[in-house]
Amino acid sequence: MTGTVTYKGQPIPEGMLVFEPDSSQGNEGAPGSCKILDGKYDTRSGRGVIGGPHKITISGMNGKIENQQEGGSVEIRLPTPLFKPYTVLQDLPKQDSNLDFEVPSNP
Repeated sequence: MTGTVTYKGQPIPEGMLVFEPDSSQGNEGAPGSCKILDGKYDTRSGRGVIGGPHKITISGMNGKIENQQEGGSVEIRLPTPLFKPYTVLQDLPKQDSNLDFEVPSNP
């Protein structure tokens, strides 16, 4: 599965998609995941996904490394989240396909 992921109409610079089969809908299996880079994802680069009902969690970062001081002596460099993790329910096809996601402005 491939597609794009946008937030406020713009491609998400970097992030992660986690595809968790929705057991409440009778879909069982291991979760899959893949990275988002420049607003694009490809599940073949991660653990892949199975078809059927899923809970899909989207995380997005601004792609910029920020300096953060922890305890005064250790510098940690982390990208800044664009939004809190956003979850959407989606019935995924069993064959390869294209699926685009738009994270709402107030997830």
